[in-house]
Amino acid sequence: MFAGMHNLSVLYLGANHILDLDFKGFPKALTKLWLFKNYLTDLELDDVSMPALTALDLRRNSLTTINSAAVFAAFPGLKILPIAYNQFQENEAKRIIIELNQHNVSHSYGIKNLNCESDEFEVSNICFPGPAPVGFLIWKGLVLLVLGVILVGMFVFSVRWIWYQIRY
Repeated sequence: MFAGMHNLSVLYLGANHILDLDFKGFPKALTKLWLFKNYLTDLELDDVSMPALTALDLRRNSLTTINSAAVFAAFPGLKILPIAYNQFQENEAKRIIIELNQHNVSHSYGIKNLNCESDEFEVSNICFPGPAPVGFLIWKGLVLLVLGVILVGMFVFSVRWIWYQIRY
């Protein structure tokens, strides 16, 4: 869609429920690309070359890893790569941040998130969601099951009551 827009330099695609993205379709002149708050789980960067791109916002996606070598090969001019609130494990987040620092690529916009929530972990002044505790998932499942049984029971009772009222 954007390939023919040769003068396009800034593109905001945030909050669009994007699951998968083909970076090959973007113009080479693109300097800033915001993919904030989508559902990206993987960055497919094979045969991608966008030398002018300096900022790629990947915050609040569903990424579990980032292939740093592929990112730096595809975007050699990259200076800013915000990655907060993705689904990284703590060790993976640390690895990615170390590699970004080695290439002088900022992983945030300079905003200090020193107040992470209790279910989040902090790496290099940015927050990432922590894994959901197993006990929480079990309780959540049980509560949903009980609510389902109650709703089905109420529906059956209502249908029987209406049927009884219609008969007399």
